[in-house]
Amino acid sequence: MNKALLSVAVVGHANTGKTSLIRTLLRDASFGEIADKAGTTRHVEGAEIRVDNSQNLVIYDTPGLEDSIYLLQVIDGASQQYDGVDRLLSFIENEKNFPI
Repeated sequence: MNKALLSVAVVGHANTGKTSLIRTLLRDASFGEIADKAGTTRHVEGAEIRVDNSQNLVIYDTPGLEDSIYLLQVIDGASQQYDGVDRLLSFIENEKNFPI
């Protein structure tokens, strides 16, 4: 029996360990790119975490977001026709809107 699929976006300031966290969760040192400088992650990248061969979670790594006011404007402006979870999904699917 498959568990319900959950999608999670890891969002935060630049160079705070978002990609490293996902690498740890995935147990995959080849996921994404990490460096000692801000702005290494430049696009949204997703991966599945599976348990017992069933898809349980899709996790998305995002570029560092430093300007929270601008981020709110992008989320509100780019996805006014959506609400709640659909608004966030629209934001994730349109990675060009990420302020990097």
